[in-house]
Amino acid sequence: MSQHARKNKKAPPAASTVLDRLIRWLVIAVMVTVAGWGLSRVPWPIRPTSDPSMNPADGDHAKIIAAERELAALAALKPLPAPPADLMPLSAGDASLTRSALEKAATQVRLVASEARDELKNLGLSESEDAGLVSADWLAGETAFSLGSWEEAEQAYYRIVNRIRKLRAVVRMARDLDVSEQALTADLAANRELLRTFGGERLREVVALATQARGQSAGDPIARAKLYQEALIKLPQAVGEARQAERREKIGTLLQLAGRAAERGDWVAAAAASASILKYDPENARASALRAQAVKGLDALIDRYVALQHEPGRTPERTAGAAQIRRGARDGDPLCQIALLLYSRDDPALKETPDTLARCRAEGWSGLLQRARRGSRTAAFLAARCYEDGIGVDRDMTEALRWYRDAADQGSVQAQNNLAWIHHQGFGGVPQDIAEALTWYRRAAEQGSIPAQCSLAGLLLADENSADAEAAEWYRRAAEKGSALAQCNLALLLMTGRGVPRDESQASALFRSAALQKDPLAQFNLGYLHMTGKGVPQDDAEAVRWYRLAAEQGFATAQRNLGGMLAVGRGVPRNDAEAAKWYTRAAEQGDAGAQCNIGWMCAHGVGVDQDLVKAVTWYRRAAERGNPEALFMLGVMTVQGAGTARDETQGRRWIAEAAARGLDQARAWLELAARPRVSETLP
Repeated sequence: MSQHARKNKKAPPAASTVLDRLIRWLVIAVMVTVAGWGLSRVPWPIRPTSDPSMNPADGDHAKIIAAERELAALAALKPLPAPPADLMPLSAGDASLTRSALEKAATQVRLVASEARDELKNLGLSESEDAGLVSADWLAGETAFSLGSWEEAEQAYYRIVNRIRKLRAVVRMARDLDVSEQALTADLAANRELLRTFGGERLREVVALATQARGQSAGDPIARAKLYQEALIKLPQAVGEARQAERREKIGTLLQLAGRAAERGDWVAAAAASASILKYDPENARASALRAQAVKGLDALIDRYVALQHEPGRTPERTAGAAQIRRGARDGDPLCQIALLLYSRDDPALKETPDTLARCRAEGWSGLLQRARRGSRTAAFLAARCYEDGIGVDRDMTEALRWYRDAADQGSVQAQNNLAWIHHQGFGGVPQDIAEALTWYRRAAEQGSIPAQCSLAGLLLADENSADAEAAEWYRRAAEKGSALAQCNLALLLMTGRGVPRDESQASALFRSAALQKDPLAQFNLGYLHMTGKGVPQDDAEAVRWYRLAAEQGFATAQRNLGGMLAVGRGVPRNDAEAAKWYTRAAEQGDAGAQCNIGWMCAHGVGVDQDLVKAVTWYRRAAERGNPEALFMLGVMTVQGAGTARDETQGRRWIAEAAARGLDQARAWLELAARPRVSETLP
């Protein structure tokens, strides 16, 4: 070791140094355990979870697990057995004894003390200092007995009895001092690390007595035995004192970890650490405060996680929240367990094993209900969700409404939103109540809920009292937070000037913002603006790009318009087969315009094989939806008997209906059909 290292090496505590020397002096190799004095410390294995998603990056979760297990291991240790306690006078335990009872007790113990006094000779201690002390106690007892001071006499006699009991043990120890020395050595060695680190005043006394015993003259085995006896009597107290010191250190470590976890918002770790402390130290005020803070933090975390389900994009905050919920569920927090059950179906970050989900279902409900009854609004909201969906409990909309209202009254935005939606839709047998829905949507909207702001705006637009301006304002608030739905709807209002001044340029900017979030309606509308040149420069290629993006998401109108652009070669090379493909996709979704167009292509063999029967089928489906062009073409083909049985009467009906719907081509056909034929005017 270098000189610098020697200078900086921390010196061990004095007591530890003496203890180490004592154990080296004594015969450590001989681990003889005397009955009544042995103790072994079994280390607790530390196995933090190996799942990296379960542990924070700084490893505090693993440290908390380790500290929890070490504290549990300490609590599981049995106390070192104490030596037999002194016998106590009968009068010491009962102040209500009569004088006759006291006299009887004193008389009985007097006989025992007399026999014990006579035992001094057998022990070989009749000339010892102890014999003098026994004689003094006997004289005191006899004097008190003769004066009728029964309590005083009893106490003196008991001192004799207890002294002789100890002297018996001393004599036994003196007969084989090696065993006594080895017993002390074994117990010290078994607790070496504990005592080295946490030993206190009691340990120093034990070490001093053992050192003194070893240095005692070999010619006085009784004196050495007394020292060993006293050391062994004090050893359990020394071990207990050290355990208390170790316990305080472990609790201090957990408090530090809990506080650090709370500071960074890791409420699962803070809750676990503080709960472990309170298990072994229920009166710890700091742990109680941290536990309460962690419970509130977990409530807020789950509340925020649920709110983030409805906000644009998947934020790091939502991912971090999901990770905490998973850890909390595994740690047994009931709110985390129920949240995992409710949202793991839709959030890959919450995916868990079937066994974990089954445990959450079995354990979570009762704890959740307790927290809800104690006033947790998040627990009340989750309880309502459970009753609504029948998770962990039978489905019950009455109970769901009760808990939603409880949470909503406490300010839960999610509960206010769900309560509004149930009344808005008349869901689950609850009567529709638009006024009630408006009330709760408004309360949630005022707290910044994007779904509530959009829903409130939608209801206001449907209101006959012309609340368009207020609706536009709510859409604007949600749009400013990035809601694609709100951006798209506000853009539609700007395009028409409903509730706001007409502004096609601002509308196009909002459509673009929503389209970039992959909103198909916004992508379609942006394509339409580029096709028509409204609010943006006219650009067929850009129109095709946005139509295609919306069409690929299954938006039927965009599929039809993309088919139209391909059919005529606008912004893209003409491709009849590709056009037919997109028309077909839209037609299969029930788009009447696309059904009419694919019917025309089938009738004329453009982009597909000619098939008049298919053409009639598509025309008929579009006609059933009221499409005037389809009504006209179906009528013409029926009059002609093309692709279907000829029926001039039915064909004229369809053509007349198309004309009634404003189709000029149908009117012209009817007018032409009504003219007299040339052959009919000839003589």
